[in-house]
Amino acid sequence: MVEMLLGDTWRDPVQLEHVLAAVHVGSPTNSVAANKLRDWILSLNSCDSMAVRSVVKRISEEQGWPWLENRNQETYKVILLPRPLGRDDEARMLIGGDVATAWELYQVIFAQLEDVGLEAQELRSEFERIYARIEEEFLWVDPERLQRWSKLL
Repeated sequence: MVEMLLGDTWRDPVQLEHVLAAVHVGSPTNSVAANKLRDWILSLNSCDSMAVRSVVKRISEEQGWPWLENRNQETYKVILLPRPLGRDDEARMLIGGDVATAWELYQVIFAQLEDVGLEAQELRSEFERIYARIEEEFLWVDPERLQRWSKLL
């Protein structure tokens, strides 16, 4: 069973969660089987599935293994640069536009984020939240400032 678990066959996080739950229930503290799986189990702390991480955390705590929370892991900063503006009016479209206009203008970036595994609905929700915050704080309501900015475009 240990060889099967360590194999590279786990593509479904729900299936993995169920197998880990069985390992959790069937492995007493300091069991030989659990110790053979220690490195693999601890490596799952960065699994995308929160359910898998929670089972792995319980196993680690019961076995007395060190646990590293995801929030303690080093994060890497990523800067996404938009494609060069293809039309002169794209920036003008943002002025006085709405969140849907801005969303459409940056579809290339969002498509790249989806390609690396981010959920489209989560991206849209986060984008709308940030857009609303910027819209509240930025002084678009000042007509003189808006007009000066528009002339720069």
